[in-house]
Amino acid sequence: MSQFKVVLQNAISEEYSQLEVKQNLARLLKISDQKIEKLLSKPETTVKKGVDSDIAEKYKKLIERCGLSCEIRPMDIPPEKDIPETHPPQESESNASVYAPPKAELSPEASKPYKLYSIEGVGIATFFGSILAGGIIMWINLRRLGRFESARKTILYSILATILFLFGIMMIPQDINIPNMLFTVPQIFAMVMIAKSQQKDSIDAHKNKGGEIASNWKAFGIGLLSAIPVFAGIFLIAMVLM
Repeated sequence: MSQFKVVLQNAISEEYSQLEVKQNLARLLKISDQKIEKLLSKPETTVKKGVDSDIAEKYKKLIERCGLSCEIRPMDIPPEKDIPETHPPQESESNASVYAPPKAELSPEASKPYKLYSIEGVGIATFFGSILAGGIIMWINLRRLGRFESARKTILYSILATILFLFGIMMIPQDINIPNMLFTVPQIFAMVMIAKSQQKDSIDAHKNKGGEIASNWKAFGIGLLSAIPVFAGIFLIAMVLM
């Protein structure tokens, strides 16, 4: 049976922006932003080899749906008697290829449609559930875009900011009456501004390609659920400071 290899070429389709291609590849290959940059810096990269024509065609379609050109080429396999008996070298993390199955195995599930939350959704969640809820919404968006490292940092910073904010509130003397909105509005403003700077372009590109936006009611629900640990944190901090 003939064997083929699938070669990804660094030629972006006119229908896609470079940002969209990076996001699509990150979702498909499940690799970091740094490896995506390295992959796109090469003229071409073999992402799969030693497969039959049907499987190669499936890989090709998945790559093209990411916005990059892709070719299927026959494998150049010498006669068996000419293949020297060698032991493959142990590949270290430093010299591992950008695409290294099975860690980043392509699959049809990776290209399923997904929904992103809007900037408004970030604001709604923050209003009802503090910085933590807004951070969760942004974390969900980043994971769906395949930006897993950024998602991890976002949720960690959101948790830390929420804890610091709660400590700050509890340090205010009880005889000073401050309207609740003076605590809520800065949180909403900060999270919306961060979401705009980090995710607006991705959300707009997603919508322009016909992608769906997640319901604000879900953002509202996430906000309410996030309020539970926030109020629990307030109670614990109050107990410690008493």
